[in-house]
Amino acid sequence: MFKLNLLSTIHTDIVLSHELVRHKMAAEMIHKRDDNEDNRWKTDLQTIIKNELRVLIIGKSGHGKSETGNTLLRKRVFDSGLSPNPLTTTFRFGTKEINNRNIVIVDGPGLFFDSGFTEVNMKKELAKATALLAPGPNVFILIVGLNKFDESEIRAIDMYKNAFGEELMKYLIVVFTRGDELIRNGLLIKDYVNKFEEGPVKTFLADCDDRYTSINNIATADIKDTEANRILEMIFALEIKNGGQIYQNAEFIKAEKEVENRIKEMVNKSTESLTHEDILALRASVRSEIVEEASWFKTMIGSFIVGFGTAIAFYLSGPGAVVGGMALVTRIAKSFPKRL
Repeated sequence: MFKLNLLSTIHTDIVLSHELVRHKMAAEMIHKRDDNEDNRWKTDLQTIIKNELRVLIIGKSGHGKSETGNTLLRKRVFDSGLSPNPLTTTFRFGTKEINNRNIVIVDGPGLFFDSGFTEVNMKKELAKATALLAPGPNVFILIVGLNKFDESEIRAIDMYKNAFGEELMKYLIVVFTRGDELIRNGLLIKDYVNKFEEGPVKTFLADCDDRYTSINNIATADIKDTEANRILEMIFALEIKNGGQIYQNAEFIKAEKEVENRIKEMVNKSTESLTHEDILALRASVRSEIVEEASWFKTMIGSFIVGFGTAIAFYLSGPGAVVGGMALVTRIAKSFPKRL
């Protein structure tokens, strides 16, 4: 009897041991599968980020920022038109696949260029632009209307450089709008720029290696496509010149971590394996949440705006804060060619 009980106990122990091993192996397989899932969506996200070409359009309201964004995207995404008040009051984005690249255009209000922004509004909009462009833009496009440079624009350029750093100039392309006026006057954009006197304007263009062009946003669709292609070629060439590097600072890096955490929350809620296309859709969804100012975005606004504090203070201090004072502004204004 004792021998039978002993054998029974040994058999039970063996069975339990096998069960424990099986459960342990199953748990390890689940853990390994979870790790694989985690690694897969992160890999997909990094691939998506590398394939993106992120462009921030800056400039004064009414100079054609939104319409230029629409021209580049070949579709109407941003509100534009004739209005006594700015139609663009917050940063938004539009995307389109061109040449197997996901082009992301971010358009917004005339931040630093227009008057009337409060400190709270400035912080929110800077946070929004940074999050939409995270982990950093490939290119900045400065929109300038022909004969439209004035004190506020010169001051705004200084503030953008203050906010994003002098390195911004390595990633900047200047686009003059109202190209139809050039056509009516029989001028190329190079002819127009050559009319500038030597001074701050030519120095500014030289600082960005004379990367400038013009665009006619009221032209026919074929002409607009041609001009959009020319600007995109300039963007791709600049990307190559910069060795494929994006513009990045501490704020963009922190913003990307927040965006990735939000995507991770969405991934964890899914009960199914997510494809590359699913992750692409989640990234677009997170951008939409940023535009709509979702609660998670609101909590992060104050956490990565420290780097923009000086630029905001510069803006809020008023026109008298222009570096070099009004004498500089007067010299700049005089250096521009007379209205066509």
